[in-house]
Amino acid sequence: GKREVKEGVLVDSLIDMAANKTLALIDRDDPKDVFDLYYFMTKEDMKPQQLLDLVAKKFGAVYILDTFWGEAVKVSKRLFELEPYMLGSTTQDREKLLRSIVDYIENESKDYIRRTIPD
Repeated sequence: GKREVKEGVLVDSLIDMAANKTLALIDRDDPKDVFDLYYFMTKEDMKPQQLLDLVAKKFGAVYILDTFWGEAVKVSKRLFELEPYMLGSTTQDREKLLRSIVDYIENESKDYIRRTIPD
């Protein structure tokens, strides 16, 4: 996608940011990537396969959903490391948000496993 100027700053498009964050999730093991991908999946309605397709298109790197969900679950366990760096709200509100992200990742990954493993 094209870069855009937002409030005088040149930024990547949402599509490029989504591709970058998805590859970063797989490559660098940083909880902030799960935090950002949660936004793309819940607020921008991007599906994990769509995110992986963006990575393949932009970087030529092909990953399967098993890798995506495995990394997301592993890294989500470290989300609470971000809490001291989050601005605004109360500690309780920040913890509630982080818990909701962990729960979302865990539930979505379990749903993926249920759909892919035959009974």
